[in-house]
Amino acid sequence: MIKHIFFPTDGSENAKGAFDYLKSLAVQNKAKVTVFFAYDVSIIGTTATLAGIDYSSLYDLEDKLKKYGEELVEDVKKQLEAENLTVEIKIARGVPSEVTVAAIQESGCDLVVMGRRGLGGFKSFLLGSVSAHVIHHVKCPVLLIPAIK
Repeated sequence: MIKHIFFPTDGSENAKGAFDYLKSLAVQNKAKVTVFFAYDVSIIGTTATLAGIDYSSLYDLEDKLKKYGEELVEDVKKQLEAENLTVEIKIARGVPSEVTVAAIQESGCDLVVMGRRGLGGFKSFLLGSVSAHVIHHVKCPVLLIPAIK
């Protein structure tokens, strides 16, 4: 039986598709859900420094990313609580693949449900996707939902 599902999300269309699977599994199993958002400005900061761009504007970007994440996880939480589920939310700053794996391991969840592709784009092409990192580094089952076409 699934008691605790971990749901990393970035708000992408694929993550929204994965949400439908998450909700169905959580309701069927009456499972607790941890909704997780990770954000990182380090790669942007390094690029800005090399390009001579004013670094102070990155603080605005970081604040916007954090606020976006807070609103996103709160919205997901409300939708799941409407199904009478227990929901915990977490937000972490850092390299998304690394902080996501750390949060999954810390949570003690039985299952991870996530989209296979997110908002990573070019960075994912260069560094590898968060989902690929997750499936290679966590000990619990991972349900990857393919991109919606």
